[in-house]
Amino acid sequence: MNAAAPLLEVRNLVKHFRVAGGLFGGRSGLIRAVDGVSFELRRGETLGLVGESGCGKTTTGRCILQLERPTSGEVIFEGRDLTRLGEDELRAVRRKMQVIFQDPYSSLNPRMTVGQIIAEPLAVHGIVTERRSRAQRVRDLLSHVGLLPQHADRYPHQLSGGQRQRVGIARALAVEPALIICDEPVSALDVSIQAQIINLLSDRVAVMYLGKIVEITDRKSLYDVPLHPYTKALLSAVPIPDPVLEAQRERVVLGGEVPSPLNPPPGCVFHPRCPIAVDRCRREVPELREIRAGHRAACILA
Repeated sequence: MNAAAPLLEVRNLVKHFRVAGGLFGGRSGLIRAVDGVSFELRRGETLGLVGESGCGKTTTGRCILQLERPTSGEVIFEGRDLTRLGEDELRAVRRKMQVIFQDPYSSLNPRMTVGQIIAEPLAVHGIVTERRSRAQRVRDLLSHVGLLPQHADRYPHQLSGGQRQRVGIARALAVEPALIICDEPVSALDVSIQAQIINLLSDRVAVMYLGKIVEITDRKSLYDVPLHPYTKALLSAVPIPDPVLEAQRERVVLGGEVPSPLNPPPGCVFHPRCPIAVDRCRREVPELREIRAGHRAACILA
């Protein structure tokens, strides 16, 4: 395998969900949850997807894992297009692809101890076959995520939300995957710990809005020189722990609500809420183009 090749390539990923009219004659149609998303990920790199609830982040992750089959597009993992693989072929690939779910409680079997939950993938995939060695591996993984050996004997309901999330992380790390999809993995952790983990996780950041990526670059460039008006609005909503600076900075307040993915607006999907939109934005779909080196944005005015 070419070491310089991307670990993951997502090309023009589309996922539409068909909805029926309902009992009282509501409108049927297609929900455009993900609408033409493309990006690459290299080995050892992390990419954060950010955006408001319902913008398509979780659906993108589920399509990469093939938990949802895409409507169209390609998901190329280690040189193979996962969208063309059958279930048997996917089963062999999934050892290399793990997920950390947003809700750590519902994703853990309440009838299994923490030790059994973490040891299960080791046994299923034949990674550690001897029982005593598996127990030692479980202890090592618990230590790695900041839990004690005695946590192995507890059940999920006996743990805090943060501890359950750490168990989910340990389970994902157990099989030493090449790719981990994290669906808001820090949501159950304390705010101070959230910041530390996010700083460790994100090399690059992609900003999503209504199923599309509107900006993507490294995290420093995104914070220092945001190019898309939606990114600027998101960053202006982040509180600054200094009352003087907080009072002085300019706020970007967006009007209206996020449009429905059942009926997205024509042209740039952000134009109904954009503070700098012009007539052209209502007609043209902006290309996600490189504006600065390694910094792409989907805005005709950037």
